Amino acid sequence: MNVEREIQKENTIRKIRNIEAKRVRAILLPFLGGKIRKADGDMIKKAHDLLEFDREKKIEPLTKGGYARLNCIYIRLTNYSLYMKIDICFSGGSYDNNDHYCEYKHAEYYLGSIKEGMLAEIYDYEDMMMLDAKVQRKQYDKVIKLREQLSSAEDALFYEIRK
Repeated sequence: MNVEREIQKENTIRKIRNIEAKRVRAILLPFLGGKIRKADGDMIKKAHDLLEFDREKKIEPLTKGGYARLNCIYIRLTNYSLYMKIDICFSGGSYDNNDHYCEYKHAEYYLGSIKEGMLAEIYDYEDMMMLDAKVQRKQYDKVIKLREQLSSAEDALFYEIRK
């Protein structure tokens, strides 16, 4: 696993979430306490039409010459909840150099609650902090070391039991 690439993907999706969650909140705030969900489960047209997302938004690729695309971003309603789903595709590298990649990053964020088809609550989120690659790398290395220690202890226990 390329930890640095995973951190970059997570930070990218967090940046988009920070921007879009505020925008969605501002759009839906006038609907607070009012009907947001139709009987068939869809969002009412008046609110739906306001929630256009720019799928052509420029996203920084993971590698030079790479590509990143916002596959989808949408609001999902359930009987009780309001979510924002973000899906990004990152691709790059070269088949010639055998380093080609196509990776996806998905995230869902809980934005508010729905009660009897009405928007009961919409959260005011703080911006999500960006991950620090050095700190995350240390954590990752620590987890790998602990996993190896656990595996060794399990092996020792297994052979002890067989005696």
